[in-house]
This record gives sequence, structure tokens and C-alpha cells, in this order.
Amino acid sequence: MAETTAPRIEYFVLAAAILVGIAHRLIFGWFAPFWLDEAYTGVIATQPSVAGLIQWCRHEMSGPFYYGSMWVWERFAGDSNLALRLPSLIASLGAVVLVAAYGGSNRRERWLWAGLTAIWLPGLLFVAQARPQTLLFLLATAQTIAFLRCIDTRSPRWLTIWSAIGALMILTHIHAAVITGLEFLCILWTLRPRLREIWPALAIFGCVAAWLPLQLPFMTGILKPGAAWYPVLGVRDLWRVPFYLFGANLAAFAIVTIVLGILATQWVRRRSAGIPLPYARSEVMLTVSALLSVALVVGVGFLRPSFEPRYLIPYMPALLFGLTVVLCRTHLLLSLLPSIVLASWAGAAVQNVATYAAADAQQALNPLEFERGSDWLMHANAHRVIFVWDNPTSQLGAQERQTEVGAFFFRRAGYTVDVQAIYLASDHQSASNLAALADTRGAAILWVGGAIYPAGLHDMAQFDCRDFGGDTSRSIACIRKIGSATARVSALQDRDRD
Repeated sequence: MAETTAPRIEYFVLAAAILVGIAHRLIFGWFAPFWLDEAYTGVIATQPSVAGLIQWCRHEMSGPFYYGSMWVWERFAGDSNLALRLPSLIASLGAVVLVAAYGGSNRRERWLWAGLTAIWLPGLLFVAQARPQTLLFLLATAQTIAFLRCIDTRSPRWLTIWSAIGALMILTHIHAAVITGLEFLCILWTLRPRLREIWPALAIFGCVAAWLPLQLPFMTGILKPGAAWYPVLGVRDLWRVPFYLFGANLAAFAIVTIVLGILATQWVRRRSAGIPLPYARSEVMLTVSALLSVALVVGVGFLRPSFEPRYLIPYMPALLFGLTVVLCRTHLLLSLLPSIVLASWAGAAVQNVATYAAADAQQALNPLEFERGSDWLMHANAHRVIFVWDNPTSQLGAQERQTEVGAFFFRRAGYTVDVQAIYLASDHQSASNLAALADTRGAAILWVGGAIYPAGLHDMAQFDCRDFGGDTSRSIACIRKIGSATARVSALQDRDRD
């Protein structure tokens, strides 16, 4: 009875998980305003020339393949929130379809891998964002499949395909170079290819190497202490790694425990009874490469301010594949472990959708969001605005690029405004300093930063301020009160300009 019931349960849970994953993709985050990183995407995608696009790509952590693709896409689809976010949805769904169609010869494992891909909660959070994470995940999924084919078939053709995908990954985000490099070492060690078999791969990666020096100055600058907003990691952050990999819930620790228990049991059986481990060489190499990539990126975060959980995305398709084969190749709990994991992830996704299903609930979903503040200043007829992003990273870019970011929503709406981006160190961002800078220009204020904002900003007599932030970040817009002396000066300046 158990042998016939377990597959039925698995089919039902798998179908439910995929449907929940699709529902989450279609509901979560689409009504949330654009946040800072998406504004960057909007600015780069709307550059009027290829030269401007290349110049922007040189000063970003994400690479030219994503921004170049968005630049082309914007020419046809426009620069609305929906238009710029739609490619992320397409890429996210594409990853699920790719696994279901080409994820291996074992039908059960292929579909369970697709199910885990469909319902992986950290990835679902990026679907409705105009950022490169879902494209990177799609490419990493394709690279995972190509790596397995390359090792298993020992085919130079698959080596070339794997290399092309790896190059696009690196040109999407530099952190993809870690797993690509480790997998390349595995390929060289296993295949021992001759020069005529490997030269296409070397030529492909040579093109990537030609680009990286153009981006390197910015990337090295952001690694300097005090140049980035994220801190160096501490010992306590090690306990958060399962959350980063599998979602911020107790199921993350349960998955790690289950996998370690299964592997320990299989190892004991191998030592005691000579039963071989049920994994091919290619599968072990792939999963170990992903684990080492995670360890390297997290480890560097203890030495330099360089870590964000989203930087682990290029390693997750390989880890999800490894999780799939471990769960599928054990008979513990009547072979129901894949169903249990899928059900727990689907439950978390359902809770997420239920919490943020309403459009109003999504308004404060994204951190560092200043679209609403910009809209409010437009409705208040602001003609001059100083834009302050409370982040040391903002000083790495030229002032004119920061000004483009601060003016993005005004320009997109066709609203004429004089925006000036200003960098101030945190200890110089008192309310009086901001007011003085705004007074000299007769300008409104648009301040974006963390949860701690300049004390007294809401109490300035000549300003009416609104806070559009949430618990983790603030977005404060201040318009001049009608009748204040500086407001009258600003009005005269505007009249003279007209």
C-alpha cells in the first residue's frame, strides 16, 4: 500500500508546489514601487546611446549582458515598472521549464528538481524586480545542465556550450566567476581535453577577460572598508547561511539536518557493507563546486565588506540539483522526503502571498524606495530637489550619475525639475545641514537611507516632510511650506527662469 500511496502523494504535492510557485510569481511584488536598485536599472536601460550604456556598466557590480539586454528590451517595451520587471518573470518561469524539459533522463528527479526550482522562496522574492537575479538564475540553471552533460558525455561540443553560458553568467554578475572557475577545473581534470577541443572555451573566456578590466576599478573600490553599506560578517552570520540558501524559516535548518543525516547513513552503509554511494562523478563535482563557491563568497565576507545573500544565486541551481538527488535516492520515511520539503516550501510561499496579496500591503515591501516620495514632490509642484542617498557607495560614482538616479522618476513622468545629487558623510547629515543646503538652492529634499535618519528632519519649520519608508529603511521627502522666505525666493527664481 505504501509503495502505491507515496507516488500519488508526491504527484499531488509536486503539482501543488508548482502551482503555488506560479501564483507567487504572478501576485507578489508587482504593486510595490520601484526601489533604488531598480531605479539604477531604469536609468541604464534608458540611456540614449551605447556609449552611455557602456559607461554605466563600468560602474556597476552587475554586468553588461543584463544591462545590454534591458537596454534593447526598453526600446520595444518602454520604461514603466511593469515593462522593466517583466523580463525577470520570463527568466524565472524559463528556469522551471528548462529543468522540467532538459534536467536529466530520470523523469522523477527531473520534475522534483523543477518543483524545488519553482518554489524556492529566496528566488521568488526577485521575480517582480527589475534586477539581474532571475536572469542569473536562469543562466546558472542552464550551466548546471550543460556541466552534467559535458562530464557525462565527455563532449567538446558540450564544453563549448558550457563555456558560452558561463561567460554570459560572468557578464551578468561577477560572482558567477567563482562557480564557473571551479567547474572549469573539474572539466579540465576529468576530460583532459586537447588544445583543439578547448580553444573555443578559451576564446570565449578571453572575451570576458577583455571586458573585466573596464569594470575592475569600481569593483575593487567597493571592497574597501567604509566604501560599502554592508558590514564585514561576524561569527553569528554563519547561523544565517541556511536562511540565505533555503529561506528564512525553520525548514532551512531541517533541510540541512536531513541532508547530512542521509549522507551519513549512506556513508556508513558504504563503509560497513560496501554499498556504493548512489551519485555519479559529475553530480558530486557539481554539488561540491556549488558548496565551495558558497564557502568562498561567505568566507571573503569575513575579510571584506563584500557579502549580500543575493550573491549566492548563481550557485543555487547546482545546490537545488544536489538537494534533489539526495532526497530522491533514499527510502527513508517511505520515500516521502521530497514531498515533505516541497510542502514546507509551498507553505511558506502561500503565507508570503497571503501577507502581501493586497496592493496596499506591497507599498512598503521594498527597501530604499523613493518612487512614492518623488511622486509626492511632483504633486507638490517642486521645481528643485536635492537628492541624498545615505550610503558611502554613492561617492564611488560621479555626481552626474547619482543625479540621473535621483531624477529617474521625474524624468520618466515628463516632469521638469532640477535635481542635484549630494553626497554627505553620515556624521554631516544633520537636519540643519540638509536644510541649509536646500535653502541655498531653494530646493526640496529627497533623502534615502537606512532605518536611522537625521534627527529633527520632520521638525524643520520651513519644510513639510513625509516618510515613505519602512522598518529597515527610510525614504523622506520634504517640500517647502508655502509662505516661507525661501519658498518665496524659489518662486521668484522660477518666474525669472520662465
